[in-house]
Amino acid sequence: MDGSEANRPYHAKKPHRKSRSGCRNCKTRKVKCDESRPTCRACRLRRETCVYPLATTSSPPKSLSPVSAPSVPALSASPPQETWDAVVPVQEPLFIPAHHDATNLRLLWHYSNYTWSSLSTRSGKEPQIDYILKVSMLEQASNNPWLMNGLLAFTAMHMKFLGQDAPDTRIALYRANAFEGYRKAIEEADPATFPALLYGSLLLCGVSSSMFRYDEAQPLYVLDWLLVWRGIGLMIQLVTRETLYKTGIEKLFFRPKFDGATSAMSVPSNLLFMATSIRPDDDDFPAVDTLYSALKLLGSLYRELESGLSPTLNLRIITFPTFLPQEFISLARKKRPRAVAIVAYYLAFTKLVKGIWWVTDIADKEITNIADLLGPKYDSLLRIPKAVIPLSDPKDITRLLINNHAWQPTEVDELRLDELALVPNDPEDNAPLIIGNFPYQIPREEPSWYK
Repeated sequence: MDGSEANRPYHAKKPHRKSRSGCRNCKTRKVKCDESRPTCRACRLRRETCVYPLATTSSPPKSLSPVSAPSVPALSASPPQETWDAVVPVQEPLFIPAHHDATNLRLLWHYSNYTWSSLSTRSGKEPQIDYILKVSMLEQASNNPWLMNGLLAFTAMHMKFLGQDAPDTRIALYRANAFEGYRKAIEEADPATFPALLYGSLLLCGVSSSMFRYDEAQPLYVLDWLLVWRGIGLMIQLVTRETLYKTGIEKLFFRPKFDGATSAMSVPSNLLFMATSIRPDDDDFPAVDTLYSALKLLGSLYRELESGLSPTLNLRIITFPTFLPQEFISLARKKRPRAVAIVAYYLAFTKLVKGIWWVTDIADKEITNIADLLGPKYDSLLRIPKAVIPLSDPKDITRLLINNHAWQPTEVDELRLDELALVPNDPEDNAPLIIGNFPYQIPREEPSWYK
């Protein structure tokens, strides 16, 4: 036995089958299955996902490990070959949960080789992050079925995004089970499940993005999506800092530090005017401070963009919704025009995100939906987000956002690790938004949305 085989983890073989056509849950529990489809009576009563084994041939059953490459469609456009001679060696999952059918194993293989890296902008750069996503998350998923459902849903979405075969029915089932289990786990608040809840708060942000990709997708779904993102911030509040460090996954939740005072100076003046012009008799007047808080967060994106296209900008854009106050999300979900306009500007920034496939193609449709909601009265305020829609080149998008057509790209490869930390959701900052020294001029005439 060579060294690689000696180091390979041992996985027990599946027990011999007790039934030829019963579902897997009944076999595991060693109870009689009535074999009704798509859901047997026992699974229906237990409200469990009923999965039947795929039809088998007379050939000997294969071991769960390794998962053969021909069972997974290749990422290239060419079809997979049926012979081992044509298969390039690939990495097996470092942790393989038991009791999964062929489809689930195929998804786990894809996750371990490809999908895991899209859950963090720092993947491939920090070994600890890689281990957390490739091993620790799978271990937690094996003990929390709802998290496993979320992981399988996310991976199936990724395969579909790449043009590979991934049934919508499976994705919908995985997604529904994941969210139902996540809600129950939050209600129970068992400290033993805190690591799984932390993983789930991140994973389900990606899973929920599937709703953007259907032709019949609900307009303005982004307003609900922000609420899902808020779950990460709530979990960080629920779990003490000491507990989070004990889990060993704290780095996954590091965010760029937020300086409200400096960020306030980078807020575009048209957005600043939108907030400072709110009169006492305006419905939004009680929410002025909330709008200021959101604008300062948006200002942090503009300030970061001034330093160039960088991994820190990438991370700041991705984590932006986790900082948003609950009061702001409530305003946006009530479709208050000023709050929704701020969301449109944030969506414009998401077109600069690199390496996170599940954020791709969200902005264009949702900015259009926001413009339709607000109508011509807000055309001048939404001029920049609407102008971003046809653009795809990051240079062109940046020049438009910062209103500098002479801007030349500055590529920064290194993430500024000294600026990352377990940043609280509401930094102690009362930096006022003061007119002056802004990169954009306040309009000479009051815009139509002000009248």
